[in-house]
Amino acid sequence: MTARYRIIVVGTDGSAPAGHALRHAAELGAATGAEQLHVVMAIRRVGRPEVLHELDNLPADWHAQPDFHAGDKQVLVDAAEFLAPYGIPVETHLVADSPADAIIEVAEEVGADLIVVGNRGHGAGRRLFLGSVSTKVVQHAHDICSVLVVRCGD
Repeated sequence: MTARYRIIVVGTDGSAPAGHALRHAAELGAATGAEQLHVVMAIRRVGRPEVLHELDNLPADWHAQPDFHAGDKQVLVDAAEFLAPYGIPVETHLVADSPADAIIEVAEEVGADLIVVGNRGHGAGRRLFLGSVSTKVVQHAHDICSVLVVRCGD
C-alpha cells in the first residue's frame, strides 16, 4: 500500500539542495495524489545592522511586519513556477523566523502529512551528518507529520 500525502510542506532558500527537495516533494506529491504543496522560505530581517543590539527593546508585534525584500519573494515565485507543471496547487509562505522553526510552524498550521527538506550531505565515508535545519526539523516535527530528508550531495 502506498502512503498518501495530501498536504506536503517543503522548505526552500533558492539553493541547489532546496531545488532537489522541491523536485522530490513535487514528484512524491504527484505520485501520491497530493492536494496541496506549501513552499516555505524563512528569513531573518531585523532592520539596519546598527540597531541589532536593541532587539530586546523591539515591540512585541514587530515580527508581524518584517522587512522582506523583493529577492526573497522572487525565490518563492521561482519555486511556484518550477512546481506548476506537476499540477499540484502551490501556496507559498515567507516567514520571519529560523528556517527549521518556519517549516515546522507552517506544517503545523496547514495540517501537513509530510515535510520535505534538503540536506547538503555533510559526512565522511558511509556516515551522514544532517545539516542544522534538517536535524531540527526531524527532531521537532515528529509529533506533526513524517519528514523526508533529501540527500543533495556535498
